[in-house]
Amino acid sequence: MINDQTTIKLEWDFFIDKIIEEKCVLVLGPDVFLRPDGQSQHSALMTDLDVNNNPLVRRYYDDDDFFLFDELHKRTLICHKIKRFYNEQEPLEDLMKLSEIPFHIILTVTPDKILHKAFDKNNFSYQTGFYKKNREPQPIKSPTRSLPLIYNLFGSIDNEESLILTHNDLYDYFKSIFSHKSMPDKLKSQLSEIKNIIFLGVPFDKWYMQLLLRELDIHQYNYGFTRFAAILGLKHNRKTATL
Repeated sequence: MINDQTTIKLEWDFFIDKIIEEKCVLVLGPDVFLRPDGQSQHSALMTDLDVNNNPLVRRYYDDDDFFLFDELHKRTLICHKIKRFYNEQEPLEDLMKLSEIPFHIILTVTPDKILHKAFDKNNFSYQTGFYKKNREPQPIKSPTRSLPLIYNLFGSIDNEESLILTHNDLYDYFKSIFSHKSMPDKLKSQLSEIKNIIFLGVPFDKWYMQLLLRELDIHQYNYGFTRFAAILGLKHNRKTATL
């Protein structure tokens, strides 16, 4: 397939106005920021877990980023290691700066709370929520710029059952959200009206991300969107924005 990487200049005035008007949502993926050693947080986690040699992991599916466990207690131990890893991470400068942008809704596809730490360090008010399988969603207030919502789409390290680590977990996840469970009504209502979404570090090449986009109504053809990357070296059909 032809590589379609191009560099274009963003219309920042447009995005700034939409953010101020609370008409723009930010979606953060695992590859949005690099560590000082050049690794993404996700790559560093996989290195820390040593997934290909870890006796707790029967198999790791690199293309999907999912595990296979032969015993339930091994999943529990991996959950503990993942939580410990993320709890040891501190927000880097880029994330601190990102927290200063007044998005009213920030969705993350990772289970960590590093962004929460950035808000805490800046003494910013915010509210949180996360997917919980077949559970009533946590009550939230309508997200605003003064009280934004940080929502972990794929579960949180604070709740082991919410983590999506296996294909079975993913099946349960989509079964839950497609039946209109787990996500707060106030969040669903606002997302249904949003037409401006900024994706950073989101793995669009994962097949299940296409299902997630459908749930967020990004699959609709009545409007278009462009996927931007902050770094080069990505796969086909990406554009790099000049800052």
